[in-house]
Amino acid sequence: MKQYKGTICIIAGFFMMLCLGAVYSWSVFRTPIERHFQINSLLSGLPYMTSLVFYSVFMVLTGENRTKLPFKMWMYIGAFLISAGWILSAFSTHIATLTLLYGCMVGAGVGIMYGIPMLLVAQWFPKLKGVMVGLVLAGFGVSPLISAPVARALIVNKGIMPTFLYIGIAFAVLLPLLSSLMDSPDTASAPVQGQPVELSEIQVPSHDMLKLPSFRQLYICYFLGTAIGLTMIGLSYPVGVEYLQASPQSIAWMISLFAICNGLGRPFFGWFTDRFSPISSMRLSFGLIVSASLLMLIFRENSLVVFGLSFCVFWFNLGGWLALAPAATLRFYGVLHFSQNYGFLFTAYGAGALFGVLASGFLKDWLGHYQGIFWFVLVLAFLGILFSRRLAQDQT
Repeated sequence: MKQYKGTICIIAGFFMMLCLGAVYSWSVFRTPIERHFQINSLLSGLPYMTSLVFYSVFMVLTGENRTKLPFKMWMYIGAFLISAGWILSAFSTHIATLTLLYGCMVGAGVGIMYGIPMLLVAQWFPKLKGVMVGLVLAGFGVSPLISAPVARALIVNKGIMPTFLYIGIAFAVLLPLLSSLMDSPDTASAPVQGQPVELSEIQVPSHDMLKLPSFRQLYICYFLGTAIGLTMIGLSYPVGVEYLQASPQSIAWMISLFAICNGLGRPFFGWFTDRFSPISSMRLSFGLIVSASLLMLIFRENSLVVFGLSFCVFWFNLGGWLALAPAATLRFYGVLHFSQNYGFLFTAYGAGALFGVLASGFLKDWLGHYQGIFWFVLVLAFLGILFSRRLAQDQT
């Protein structure tokens, strides 16, 4: 019976993440939104950027207050905010209203729900925390493969604003249903793997974790890994079309392949972290990034195959960091305070996104080409190797 409940938790968590990951499909909405509201590209990105900010903020807030409500109540609150945000967005008459409803409500709902499935599967599978968390998070990574085509078809056939309504109604049904299937193991009895949840391990509360040198090194490594990944994801299309002079159709097809790599990176790095250590996973990730950057610098614009291989690695590693970081948090600081601890660590994701996008945009405008960005990524990867070595020293 326990094996069955643990498996159901993983499956429900995967499909829940599939729904939450629809925020990564915002690019499908941007051009129709610009036409509908008669706005520019900067304004059309506001709902998405706002959703990422609220996503990371509410990760922290929910983690700090997780014990004040049952976990299912948190999930139902998050499901309500997400579905209500999508539904109410359909009635927006201005980009500011859409930013408030989609950006704030949906982003907050995603932040509330995001950490709970990871915590539950870590409790069910104490010896396989990394790989199980990675399997659940794979749903978030591959979500655009499903949510983007569905949204595009709805926009074409129903219009941009009704699309928000239909997606919101679907989430209003799916998210509460999936939340009802989630369950936590009875810590007084044996979970799936035949032993109690590992509360005998080191359990570090957030106020102590934030003072540790190891947390600062882990934060920097996560910041560097996500800065690289988010920068290269954002540049995938322009590098392919402008730098390589490839057709938009071929690059669009390759981006679908990249999204699959992003999804696969999560369970792989979760498994690798379980099998070896978070430090080994970080060194592998930064080493792969160095190799991909050098390939792009050596071959430059001469090879679409090299571009595909390199950007598969970049996307794969971003997915990997989104499994590696929670697995490292569990390994270093325990499961008891995971929601709070990972919430604080996750702010590195937002900081990495802001730094990476602004720095790469500045370099492109200043240098007038993309080669400088690959040198920039190479430097960040070597810094990551350096800080991962310092983290290893802090852990010994």
